[in-house]
Amino acid sequence: MDNVSHKRRIIITLIFISFIAVLLIIKITQLHFSSRVIVNNKNDVIKRGDIIDASGYPLAISVYKYSIFADPRKVTDPDAESLKLSSVLSMPQSEIKDLLTRDKHFVWIKRKADDSVINKIKELSLSGIYIKKEYARAYPEGMLASQVIGFVNVDNIGLEGIEYKYNDILLRADSSGQREQKGLTVQLTLDRAIQYIAQKAINTYAGLVKPKKAVAVVYEIKTGKILALALYPQFHPEYFYNYDKSVLTCFSVVDAFEPGSTMKVFAAITLLEHLPDALKRTYICKGSVDVYDATIKCTKEHGKVTLNDIITYSCNAGIIQAMQPIKKEYVYQTLNRFGFGEKTGIQLPGESQGILRNLKQWSGLSKYSMAIGQEISVTSVQLVAAFGAIANNGIYMYPQIVNQIQNSNGEIVTNFFPKTKGKILNETIAKTILSMMHNVVIEGTGKKAYVAGYGTGGKTGTAQKSLPQGGYIPDAYVVSFVGIAPVDKPDICILVMFDEPAYGGSGGELAAPVFSDIVKRVLPLRGFGSVSVNPTQAKSMQYKPAKDDVLPNFIGQTDTRVLRQLINLQHEYPIQYIMKGSGKVVAQDPKPGVPLKKVTTITLVME
Repeated sequence: MDNVSHKRRIIITLIFISFIAVLLIIKITQLHFSSRVIVNNKNDVIKRGDIIDASGYPLAISVYKYSIFADPRKVTDPDAESLKLSSVLSMPQSEIKDLLTRDKHFVWIKRKADDSVINKIKELSLSGIYIKKEYARAYPEGMLASQVIGFVNVDNIGLEGIEYKYNDILLRADSSGQREQKGLTVQLTLDRAIQYIAQKAINTYAGLVKPKKAVAVVYEIKTGKILALALYPQFHPEYFYNYDKSVLTCFSVVDAFEPGSTMKVFAAITLLEHLPDALKRTYICKGSVDVYDATIKCTKEHGKVTLNDIITYSCNAGIIQAMQPIKKEYVYQTLNRFGFGEKTGIQLPGESQGILRNLKQWSGLSKYSMAIGQEISVTSVQLVAAFGAIANNGIYMYPQIVNQIQNSNGEIVTNFFPKTKGKILNETIAKTILSMMHNVVIEGTGKKAYVAGYGTGGKTGTAQKSLPQGGYIPDAYVVSFVGIAPVDKPDICILVMFDEPAYGGSGGELAAPVFSDIVKRVLPLRGFGSVSVNPTQAKSMQYKPAKDDVLPNFIGQTDTRVLRQLINLQHEYPIQYIMKGSGKVVAQDPKPGVPLKKVTTITLVME
């Protein structure tokens, strides 16, 4: 009996050990074939997809490079070979010798070396030393849009920007039937020419004012597409390891800042929405105003001012007095409606939501502080999209930087259509605010944003930088200008920001001229002003009203052709649109022929 029990215990123990062993094998297998490892293995086979601009110009491509590796067990003379390799590779001999004496079949010596180095290695013909062909990333436009595009590591894995955000897409082999295994292509909304103009402008002025950082964003008002996102300082993606880490991120979406007097525009919107006689009221600016225990200073004594004067001359005392009858709930609702305190969803990694504290955390001073751009922080893309909504007859378009995903044949795999929050501002108020912004440029703090031949409008901002623990940093400012061009037919919204300019200055003095410089070069490219076009091109640029002012028939038309018509319709009517799917339109609501004055939303289904 005891023998039987003993045998039974042995059998049970063996079964248990076998079960544990099977679990371990499964676990090890899962680890070995995890998605991360598979992606890394595929990198040797799949050519990473391209990143291109809106017109198809390559911004990031993959090219062949050669790497040097060794089989230490086949190296006959580690001392002699390490010495020869050291002279060619400019590496310490001791480091190479250590690699050549390891008890392994494979060790990397030098990854993705220059062709001249590879040729010298071939001439040495060393035992146990081999050359392997790999893919390496190249950036044809160099530093252009580097923070947006990002970069990859030596194993072709994206580490920042679009390279990181869309890493899996860029390494996903398409099914277009090409011999070469290549990842999908990511097309951005950036326009290479406009990006170059914005980058050149921000670099030129940054060289004069010496800021820590600077940003210029060009935003298409009707679609929300980012046409340019230029940052200073730049870096070269192929040599990212030579730069400080703070430069490598797209800080226009990652970092938030106190926007200063640009927030007066949203305070004015709140006043116009809740005080019927807001435009008729007058206030007296004596150069400062006391609020609770705080004294808010103005740039000078403005005397008697209206709401229009407050925006034009950026009067702190005036806006503080004007906000007294306004409930803090109304201020919060306005700021929240315009997207502050929440992520925009732009397709870039690490986006900050900024800071818009919950109403319960507001003090009695908060509504006044926020009216002048304190106690709130925003990102560049939040601010440019909010101003864009004002210029778009009150319709908010979410900022977008990825346009399409394409296969190797250029066929669309995924289309990212413009997204809207809908109408967030009364059209009459929007036009009133736009008129005030025009006055800022004509006779106010933004005179340097004036562009001959175009009507422009905007708002200046100058904010002292705050400390994390409270209070402000002496002589450290963020200066900015957000503007619209042209004001009579808004096309683009541009934000320019300098972080801590070395020699001081205001948004009107430092940022407004950059706006002007960008506008005068970009608008001709967009079909405005003195650009020379032939009659056919000029005719195609003009808005063509729908026949008898009724809704057109979109059935059978391509998505891109439809989108252009919808954008044109928005020039005349406050219409929103929803596009579902991609390809050609198969259904539309409302049906063709409905008077456009009765249409608020158009829904299109595509296949």
